[in-house]
Amino acid sequence: MKKLLTTFIILLFATSIFAQKLNQRKIKQKHYFQEIPYQKIETWIMVPVTINGKVYKFLLDTGAPLAISDKLYKELNLQTIRRINANDAAGENKKMRYVVLPEIDLQGITFLNTSGIVLHENSKWAECFEIDGIIGSNMLRNSIVQLDEQKNHIIITNDIKRVSLQNSECQKMKLSFGSNPYFKITLQKGEQKTVQNVLFDSGDAGNFFALSMHRLRDYVVDIIAESEGFEWGAHEVFTKQKHLLLNIPEFVVNRLSFNDVIVTTTQSDHSRIGVKFLQYGKTTLDYKKKRFYFEPFENTNTDKLYELPWGIGFTMQNDKKVVGIVWDKTLESQLNVGDEVLSMNGMDLQFMNYCELFQFKTPSTGDELIVELKDKETGEIKKVEIKRMQLNK
Repeated sequence: MKKLLTTFIILLFATSIFAQKLNQRKIKQKHYFQEIPYQKIETWIMVPVTINGKVYKFLLDTGAPLAISDKLYKELNLQTIRRINANDAAGENKKMRYVVLPEIDLQGITFLNTSGIVLHENSKWAECFEIDGIIGSNMLRNSIVQLDEQKNHIIITNDIKRVSLQNSECQKMKLSFGSNPYFKITLQKGEQKTVQNVLFDSGDAGNFFALSMHRLRDYVVDIIAESEGFEWGAHEVFTKQKHLLLNIPEFVVNRLSFNDVIVTTTQSDHSRIGVKFLQYGKTTLDYKKKRFYFEPFENTNTDKLYELPWGIGFTMQNDKKVVGIVWDKTLESQLNVGDEVLSMNGMDLQFMNYCELFQFKTPSTGDELIVELKDKETGEIKKVEIKRMQLNK
């Protein structure tokens, strides 16, 4: 099942001056080529890095700068240069510590004096997955990065000739905030279409595509439902916002076309393609020449992009699993956004800790979901039958 209110990291900075500082970087090797195997946690891409001779687990996130956990910050005894404003994917703004790491080794590629930020002390999502930090786009902007989901590896090099691109389609890539990669996609419905710049955000673990409400063009999408619900971001602040559940009749990247793509909207200023996009082709980001390459895998099955969600979605709040959004209007008299989830299809959630709840997957099969809830207002315990949304064409 597609996660409606999912976990992702994307940090955009308030001023171009700080963006420039975060993009200050140097690689020790003049010539480098590394083929790096990666581990998947959920759908996140995790790579090992070495700092001061010790191996740590970092998330590869093209929508963020270098970041380290508060625990690693203290372990390395780093100095806070200053505090800077950062917005997360839900649009929440907080101050974060700005630091410089003297040396980071990514499987033989050595980054020197790299600027980054420190995640908040209460970043529980990072603790749950034992994430020590984030490899961000500010580290990669002088390199060519190729991600191959079929081989589960990343190639990082400064020589485009060493990367296989013979069957790839190419387009220009824009770097925003100094290093975040954007490329063009086309949304189409019949004869009407719109072209948009979208962020490629490999830190968005739950989405194939999320459409910004600020970039919404009604004439190329079908609105299935609308509701107010919580959007979860890196700052773990929960703001109730308007969301839409949409069907995009045709979604085109380079020359690969996807039909009937079910997506949700975000209040972020920009639309973004998430890590699930990598399931459909070999993706190459040439940060040096600002080019985006995509080679579809053979026999690609896009049917999963048509999967309709349950009538409600879930999120975390106050260390509990709660109703995050209600798409099905017929359920509004039976439950509320914020009701605590006690069980799903007989699976008891009441004694799970935060990490167990955070990682708990909503059942993805079948057409019926029985959810036991505790009413946030009255404390009443109730069982509600949830069905999948339907697309009326």
